[in-house]
This record gives sequence, C-alpha cells and structure tokens, in this order.
Amino acid sequence: MSTETAAVEAETPRPSRIGFCYEWNTKISKRPVSDDDSVILIVSPKFATVHDHVSFQWSMKIHGTTGRLNGSDDDLEEEFDSPSDYVAVELYFVDGPISQVDLRAVVRVMQKDAMTEQPEMVEERSTISMQRGRCCEVTDKDRTTVSDYLKENVDRIVKVSLLIKMDAKLFDPYTYLDKVSPTPHKSFLTTNYNARVNSKVWRRRSRKKSVRDENGKVSRKEKIDVEKKFAEVMEQERERVGLLFTLVWKAVEFSTTDGDGPESSTSR
Repeated sequence: MSTETAAVEAETPRPSRIGFCYEWNTKISKRPVSDDDSVILIVSPKFATVHDHVSFQWSMKIHGTTGRLNGSDDDLEEEFDSPSDYVAVELYFVDGPISQVDLRAVVRVMQKDAMTEQPEMVEERSTISMQRGRCCEVTDKDRTTVSDYLKENVDRIVKVSLLIKMDAKLFDPYTYLDKVSPTPHKSFLTTNYNARVNSKVWRRRSRKKSVRDENGKVSRKEKIDVEKKFAEVMEQERERVGLLFTLVWKAVEFSTTDGDGPESSTSR
C-alpha cells in the first residue's frame, strides 16, 4: 500500500505556478490636496508571499483623482483619452531575492460582509512585470469596472482581494545559492527578521522568555558557573574535612600515648 502511494506521489507533477491570496478590508476615503480637490489615496500594510523559506514582500496602493490638477494645454489630448477621475490599484514590490518578477494578478473588490459563495463583486486580471522598489498598476484604464466600483463606494468599507500567481521556480532556495559556496547572494529574509525584532510583539516575547529563564531554566553559561562554584565549595569541604581528620588523629595518638603510663604501673 505504501509502495503504491509513493509511486503516485512520484508521478504527481509539481505545480508550475504558486498562488497567494491577500485580503484587505479598507475604507475608501478621500484626502484633500487643495481647497477644491481631493483624491483617494490608501496604502495597505506590507505583506509577504512566502514558500519554502523564500520571501517576496509587497504592498498595495489605491489612488485616484477627482479632476485635473494644474493641467496644461499640452495635456488636453491625454485628458480626452483617459478619464480624469480614474482610480487605480497598484502593486508595489518592496523586496525580494531578485530585482524583477513576472506574475499574474487578479484584483477583486466586494462588500466587506460578502460571505456568500457568489458575492457581488468586480474583478480585473492582468499579467505584469514587477521591478523591485517600483509600483505597477494591476488594473487597466481601458477596463474601468474596479475604478467605478471604488468611486461608488466612497466612505464605505470594502474588501479588496488580490490573487498573485508566481512561477514556482522563484521559490526554489537553490536558485539563490552561490555555485562556489552555499551562501545566499542576498539575505532575502533579513527584512522580515529585522521587522520581527523591532516589533512590539517580538519584544514582549523576548521579555517573557527572559522571565521564564529566571524562574526555572538555566542557561549553559549559568550552568558552567554553578558547576565551577560547586567544585570550589567541594574542594573547601575536602580541605576542612581533611584538617578535622588530622586533628582527630593527633588527638587519638596523644590520648593513647598518655594512657600507656597508668596501664603499665597497674600491671606491675
């Protein structure tokens, strides 16, 4: 039975792409940029796509404008080609082991409490090439379904769902190892580690760990110090016991020598 199972697992092909889904509940709000204009500008918390110890970090941004901002006459042709109040959804490549990543993205926007199997939502799909440290629009200006939906739900909380499909080879750790020595070209987990160390949760856990060590657990250094101190105490005890034994032995010899006289006189 186990042999057949192993054979089936061996024949199962590895996926060519790995998908990650990130959901973000946010309120579509506007920020004033002047006395007459305000824009939608929302930035998501940083999130990561992690598989097999390889991490890529991302962030989303929803931004738009309610009108032309100080536009010149040369921009009039572009104004007719694209809507001036277009709301874009962008993906920002924060960090990763390589500088360029090709991926497929699906953006879906729905009501926050949409829990049914087929909720009312809008979506757009695109294939994009991401550069580290740069943004790229996931939605297209020619398809304004997501943009219109976001504008209709200003001052409301919506759920933004982002599905990212990436090449499985990007998550092979051996891809990023040097041929001469097995060391990474770039420590692509350093950012995650630093973020964890600097976080309040990590500090709180560290304090709890130190308290536990004081209550019960003993570190290796403390154990060595205790053993060293114990050896010193035992050596002092041996010296003290040896001195007492010597004094007792001398006292016995003295009493024996002092008692020979009376016994000899009595025998006579």
